Amino acid sequence: MDLKKVDESVEMQKLLAAPEITDSGVYKYGDAEIRHRKFMPSKLRSLLSKGKKEIEATQDIGKLDSVVYQSLAALCMDDPYTNPVFWAALDLKTSDGRVYKIFQELTKKIGGTEAAAKTFR
Repeated sequence: MDLKKVDESVEMQKLLAAPEITDSGVYKYGDAEIRHRKFMPSKLRSLLSKGKKEIEATQDIGKLDSVVYQSLAALCMDDPYTNPVFWAALDLKTSDGRVYKIFQELTKKIGGTEAAAKTFR
């Protein structure tokens, strides 16, 4: 099937006209309640895939952190959690790995596998 025909199809127009998916879940960490997406958007899947390849090629821990912070921001739905700087600041203020734990648990919760989430350690 040709992309132009798909884009112009009635079925595509119906799906595009539907409201944006705003379903969310809540992840609790201590007293914090973090509202998150119930699905992994395409942009996030691309970020994770590209980031994983770059990290494997360079072994750059800074890139690993950046991918995790951006991913968490993309998964969350409310400020301040939607800002990668928030996650970077939390990671700097704590030394117990909680940012990575939250990333792994959210990824697993929305349908990613635990093995996939752990590849970003």
